[in-house]
Amino acid sequence: AFLCTPTDVHCVPEDAHTAAKKNLKEAPMWQQLCSFLLVPNPVPPVMSSDTKKNVYLVDGIVSAQGPNYILAKRLQHWRSVVEWSKGHTISSNIAPSTATASVVHNAQFAAAYGGMHLFKPMEVMYAETSNAVMGALLIHDVRNPNAPCRGGSKLIGNPLQLFQYGGFHGGTWRCGYKMGSIGELSAVSYYLKTYALPITSSVVMLSSVMVWLVTGKMAFY
Repeated sequence: AFLCTPTDVHCVPEDAHTAAKKNLKEAPMWQQLCSFLLVPNPVPPVMSSDTKKNVYLVDGIVSAQGPNYILAKRLQHWRSVVEWSKGHTISSNIAPSTATASVVHNAQFAAAYGGMHLFKPMEVMYAETSNAVMGALLIHDVRNPNAPCRGGSKLIGNPLQLFQYGGFHGGTWRCGYKMGSIGELSAVSYYLKTYALPITSSVVMLSSVMVWLVTGKMAFY
């Protein structure tokens, strides 16, 4: 049993791919104006050479997490696929982005998490929520004889689709923009909201000083 990260490359259902295209098209105007900073989430599907069916993908990799992190998660995927191919039951569901102490102690990640909800339908979970849901999914995988994660399940057309079922991804699959490109704007949005009053006060004060230097008169007098 492993917990997958949403910040990875995953196979996704077709309806998630369709929802990502819809959310991209219906993105708020401010996000469209910042499109030069954002990367669209929907990518063209890949035709499976075995089943001759389209396999839909999402690229949720966040480069700021570093190469060691993504390699460690990829090793878990490989191990799961090998064991599943041998007939073993694998519980390796995708857990959502979670505001754990090990993550939010980094001020930049905490700020990004604080503004991520602005990118529909992204939602950062509390640890208690993630623990409860992922625990329930683990029990389901172990107890349900018809679960897709059962070794040799006919519901799996491609081994990488093993991680597609039961994904509690927090919106990463359906967001209009890639997870790796929304962090900076999420953080800026959070800072603007949190520090709106001091920022506004500083701008007014600076404007007043500039007017006084140029005209010799006090602004707003």
